[in-house]
Amino acid sequence: MIWINPKQIELNKEIALNFKNSVILPHELTKRNMNTMAVCKSYLEPFSFEQTSPFSFPDMKKAIERITEAIKNNETIGIWGDFDVDGQTSTSVLIDGLTRMRANVIFHIPIRAEESHGIQINALKLFLKRKPSLILTCDTGISDHNAIEFAQLAGVDVIITDHHSLPETLPKAYAIINPHQLPVNHPLSYLSGVGTAFQVIRALNTIEMNRINIDNLYDLVALGTIADMSVLKSENRFYVQMGLEQMNQNLRTALKAMLTVSQINKPLITENTIGFNFAPRLNAPGRLSNANENVNFLLSDEKEYCINFAQELEKLNHTRKIAVEAVLQTAQDMIKRDPSLIKESLVILQRHRWEKGVLGIAASKLVEIYNRPVILLSIEDDKANGSARSVKGIDISATIRENEKYLLRHGGHQMAAGLSLLVDNLLDFSLNIARSLKDKVGNNQIENNLHIDHFISFSNIEGALIDELKQLSPFGLGNPPPIFASRNLRIDKIKQLGNTDKHVHLILRDMNGKIQKAIKWNSKVFSIPFERIDIAYHIQPDDYRGKTTYYLEYIDLRESVPNTIHIDALTYQIKFEDYRSNSDDLRPFNEVIDQSEDIQIWFEGIIKPRGIKIKNRTELQINDQLIILTAPPNYSVLNEILESSQAKKVYLFDIQLNPDKLITFLTSLGGLIKHCLATKITEIDLKSFASQLCQTENTIILGLSWFDAHGDINLSYDKLGSANISGGSNPSMDELPNIEQKIINSLKETMSFRSYYQRANPEMLFLKRGN
Repeated sequence: MIWINPKQIELNKEIALNFKNSVILPHELTKRNMNTMAVCKSYLEPFSFEQTSPFSFPDMKKAIERITEAIKNNETIGIWGDFDVDGQTSTSVLIDGLTRMRANVIFHIPIRAEESHGIQINALKLFLKRKPSLILTCDTGISDHNAIEFAQLAGVDVIITDHHSLPETLPKAYAIINPHQLPVNHPLSYLSGVGTAFQVIRALNTIEMNRINIDNLYDLVALGTIADMSVLKSENRFYVQMGLEQMNQNLRTALKAMLTVSQINKPLITENTIGFNFAPRLNAPGRLSNANENVNFLLSDEKEYCINFAQELEKLNHTRKIAVEAVLQTAQDMIKRDPSLIKESLVILQRHRWEKGVLGIAASKLVEIYNRPVILLSIEDDKANGSARSVKGIDISATIRENEKYLLRHGGHQMAAGLSLLVDNLLDFSLNIARSLKDKVGNNQIENNLHIDHFISFSNIEGALIDELKQLSPFGLGNPPPIFASRNLRIDKIKQLGNTDKHVHLILRDMNGKIQKAIKWNSKVFSIPFERIDIAYHIQPDDYRGKTTYYLEYIDLRESVPNTIHIDALTYQIKFEDYRSNSDDLRPFNEVIDQSEDIQIWFEGIIKPRGIKIKNRTELQINDQLIILTAPPNYSVLNEILESSQAKKVYLFDIQLNPDKLITFLTSLGGLIKHCLATKITEIDLKSFASQLCQTENTIILGLSWFDAHGDINLSYDKLGSANISGGSNPSMDELPNIEQKIINSLKETMSFRSYYQRANPEMLFLKRGN
C-alpha cells in the first residue's frame, strides 16, 4: 500500500477548546464535519439525537392512511421481503410492529434458487391466493415494474419500501418510500432497507389508534443496517447506537442462541459481533436454502426452538464457507492461468453452475486481493446470474445501469449489485462495462492508498484513547475507524493463530520496550525482511473468553526509515515564535539570530539566502533552538525536521520559494540531473534531491520518470530501491501526459500544505503532528 500521511485539518476552535484534554476527539470530530458542540453531542450521545420526521418522504402520508385503513377494516396485509439480513429484519420489523398494532399480516421471502431477487410474477400469483388486499415490500420492489402493475391490476394496492437505486421510471405502485427520493445528505437518505421499513412503523406510531412502544425494534434495525453495510451517518448511526445498547442490556432470544451454539463468548456486543458473527449465519439460508423461517426465528421467545434453529444455521454457515472457498479457488485458478484477466480496471469472471448464493462474498474477497471492481457470474442454460462488488469511489450499480440494454435485471448500491443477462449478451456486456469503468478510472490504475489518521507510540494506547474510540464507535461505512500507525518497531514473534491456523499473530516491541499484539486476519505466516518496521492498524476491542481489553488489527507494514529519531507526537510540547507574516522583512530574522548564540536554521530550495549558515533535512542535529525559514513540502518533512532537531523552541518564518509548478519543478530537477551526468554520478540520492528542491521524494521519483519517458535519461532501480541513471534512452512519449498529471497532482498536494503552513495557527500546526 501507498501510505498517505494525515491530512492537515484546521481544528474547529470551539471543539478544540471543549476537548482540549482529549487525545484524538478534536481531530476526529472536525474530520467528520462536526462544527458545533450541539452537533458533537448528538453524534456522541444518542439520547440527545433528534430524529427526523418519517413524513419527510413524499408518499408517507398517503401510505400511512392506506395502512391505517387496512388495520381498521381487518384487511390482510402482505409483506414481501428479501432473503438477506436486511430483508429478513425489514420483514420482521414490519410484522412485529403491524401485529402489535392489531393488523392481520402474512409474509413471503423469495427463495433465491427458485425466484432470484425481487418479485417474480409466478411467485406473486401464489402469494395473491392468500388474499392480501395490500402488499408492503421491504428491501425490494423498486425495479419490479411488471409485478407491481400485475398486483395493482388485480386490485391489490402495493406500497414499496426499498432503499435500492431508483430506476429512470418508477413502478406504478400505490405509494413509494425510498431514501433516494430525498435530497442528497438528507438525514434519512442513508437508510438501509430495514431503516426504510422502520420509518413506516414510526409514522404509523404517530396515530393514536396504532400507538405502541417501538424502541424494542432498534436491535433489528441495527442488525440489518450493519449487515447491509449502510452508511453510518445521521439516523443510521443513531439506530445502531440504540440497537447495540439494547442488545447489551437485553439480547434477543434468537441472537443469544446463535452465540451459544457458535460458542462465542461475547460479553460486549459491537458492530463487529453483528458483521462477523450474526450476519453471516443469518445470511446462510438466504444464500443456500430458504430464509422464510429466519423471520419466525428472529421474532421468537422460545429458547429451545431458537437453540435448535441456531444449530441449523451453524451447519448452513459451514456449508456456505465451503461454497465460498470453492468459488474463490476456481476464480483464482482462472486468473493464474490467464493473468490478462486482472489487467483491466475490472475483473469479470464467469463459470457454469457456480453457487449463485455465495458469489457476492467471493467477489468481495477478490476485491480485497486485486483492489478493483469484480463481477462473478454463474451460467445456467442460456442465462448468466451474478453479483458485483466495488472499490471506494466507483459506483458499480450506476456503471451497470449504463449498460442495462444488455441485461435482463439489475439492482443494487454503490458498492454492491446483482445482475442477470442472456449468455448471448455476455461478451458485449463485458467489453462495454470494462470501457465504462476505464472512462471513470482513466488510464491510471486504481491506487491502493492507505490514509493514516494518527501516528502514535505504544505508550499512547491506554485508557483515554480506548474510551474515545468507544465514543466514536460504532464504526462502518461513512464512519470509518481511525487508522493508527506506530514507527520503529521490532517483531519479537510471529505465529499462526486459531484452530485452523487461519490468522497471524504478531508480537511487537517499540524502542522503549513496550509490547503490543497485532492480529492479521485470514492470512498465513509471511516473511518480513526488515529489522525495524512501521505498522498501520485499527485498535479493536478484545473480549475473547470474557476479558475486555484491546488488540491491534493489522492493516499494513513497511520498513522503518533508519537514522530517524521519533518523538511521542501526542505529548511532545514545543514553544514557538511566529514571524510568518513578515515574509519579505528579514529584520525579525536578524534580531533572532543576534539574540541567540546557538541556533539551527532549516532552509531548502535552489536559491539559497546569502550569508546565512543553513541546513536541510539531512543535515539537522539535535539543538534546543530551530528556525524554520520556509514552508516544508508536507507534514512528513515538518515532522522529520522537528524530530531530528528535537528543538524546544521553534521560530517560524516563511521566505517564499518559487511556485510549485510543473515547468519550474522540471527545470530545477533537470539542472540537478545534468550535473550528475556531467560529473558521472549514476546513483541518485532521492532524499538529497528532495532536500535541494524542497519537494517530497515521491515528487522527485515522478520527475525522474518524466525525464526517462522523455528520453533524457535511462532510469532503473536496484534491489534496494536506489535510483540509478545513465545517458538517454528511447522515449515513451505516450506516457508523458499521464506522468505529468501525477506530478501536477503531487505538486498540488505540496502547494496545499505550504498554503496551510502559511495560515494555520501555530497551536494547530503543532497539535496536528500526532494526527
